[in-house]
Amino acid sequence: KNNDELVSENLRAKNQDSLIIYDDFIKPIFQEKCIACHNSIDGMGGLRMETYGDLFQESDHGRAIVAGNSAKSNLFNRVSLPADHEKAMPPRGMGFGYTDIQLLKYWINNGADSLATFQSETMDEELINLINRDYGLDFSPKPHYEKVKTDSLDKGLLSLLRGAGFRVNYLSEANYLLDVEFKGSTIGENEIKLLNKVANQITFLKIVSCKLSDDLVKTMPIMEHLTKIDLSQNPINKEVAPYLAKHTHLETANLNETNITFETTQNLLSQATLTKIYVWNTNLSSTEVSNLIQTYPEVEIISQFEFEEVVDAKSVFNKE
Repeated sequence: KNNDELVSENLRAKNQDSLIIYDDFIKPIFQEKCIACHNSIDGMGGLRMETYGDLFQESDHGRAIVAGNSAKSNLFNRVSLPADHEKAMPPRGMGFGYTDIQLLKYWINNGADSLATFQSETMDEELINLINRDYGLDFSPKPHYEKVKTDSLDKGLLSLLRGAGFRVNYLSEANYLLDVEFKGSTIGENEIKLLNKVANQITFLKIVSCKLSDDLVKTMPIMEHLTKIDLSQNPINKEVAPYLAKHTHLETANLNETNITFETTQNLLSQATLTKIYVWNTNLSSTEVSNLIQTYPEVEIISQFEFEEVVDAKSVFNKE
């Protein structure tokens, strides 16, 4: 195995969320490409790079690292130059690779802290893909429900919910957030009160075609970890926007075949964190849907059924 393969293997063996950008990525790059010239003995250009503190000292050409500003960091500017440029660093041997440069840029611009870790929310897609390609590490943003840790419910409470017409499942054996669906034909105050008992663990909720009204929506609990909700085929409208807007992690809302209007939908999209909403067969006209699509381009607004293309099946048998 070459050195790059060994480095990647060692990094993957660690807890990904605890990887330190400086210790695990930046410092090894410096040791390989810089310290032979920038040490306590040679200190070329008045720059030492043996310790973290050395990087922020004044050198003959300014500060190597200016925390928060890669454009003013002399080191970053020099290693980013074309290899044949007279000021490019290092002057001999293999220079910084493209991934090395992007890692350094990210680290500097995010404060150049010695204990900084990768945060998916602050990483652009290119950097995520580069680290995945070169190190086999996946820092793609995780959905909210994968980040939450919670305890399992009392079995008696689960039985109570199921007896009242709810299908209740944990997301997985290791994730105790709930996927809840009401299977009855009519939902009422008693069922809503039961939802209150497990509100903080619900992440997927489906209450479809069960005569859910605006008055009942007003009594529904706020669900801290709700990411997906389906309220389709119910006579609801004006209370939907203020209710759903209270859920800071909500991504998808299915409001197909409800009474929602343009005003309600506009209020919802202007307040909520939605990335996708279904509004098929509602009181929205095609013109109003087009208006919303133009106004909220960051939200996927689905107003009609879409079918994936079906590829003709191929026989698994060989022709004689």
